[in-house]
Amino acid sequence: MKKAITFFLILVTHVSFSQIGVRGYQFRPTGELGFVMNKTFSGEILLLHDFEETWRGRFGLSFISLKPRLDTFPVIAIMYSSGTTVLPGYQVFHKYNITLISAGVDYAVLKKESFFLYPGIDLIAGGVSIDYDAYYETYKSESYSGGGLLAGFKFRAGAEYAFHDNAGIFLEANRSMYLVTEQGFLSHNEYGLGFRYKF
Repeated sequence: MKKAITFFLILVTHVSFSQIGVRGYQFRPTGELGFVMNKTFSGEILLLHDFEETWRGRFGLSFISLKPRLDTFPVIAIMYSSGTTVLPGYQVFHKYNITLISAGVDYAVLKKESFFLYPGIDLIAGGVSIDYDAYYETYKSESYSGGGLLAGFKFRAGAEYAFHDNAGIFLEANRSMYLVTEQGFLSHNEYGLGFRYKF
């Protein structure tokens, strides 16, 4: 119990000297993910620190609900049995959700009064939740509901303008690359506008 109280007090103290932020962004899947899923809009809740000299830390939480580019995707299965047989089929996605947690730093390459220009990098982790049905003619019909764990990196370029001692707006472009269990390497880009408030 004492450990839990100590952790809570440290967290409250940590947050009280931080900045809370929200960021709305366009999520643009690329590579294999981009062939299957449409771009969409999402948001992120952020815990930001002040730039101490030139560095600041940040933490974020985001949820993305993706929609497929097609209602039904044509797929094939190849059977090798006394020759090669190609079996046509289809796949239908009912759900593809991504939950992301990020932790990283920004580095202010330009810091002039109320304006900051910065690159940044995050470690990202989370999970992917998927539901789909697939059918292969004369071979099999299957349904899948599950997902996988995710881990990777997010690279960032941003600019922030502090229009008040306690508040500011920022623009960011992000490139994320990550490994998802049972799916392989995936990637996406983000372009967003955010607001932060110091309390």
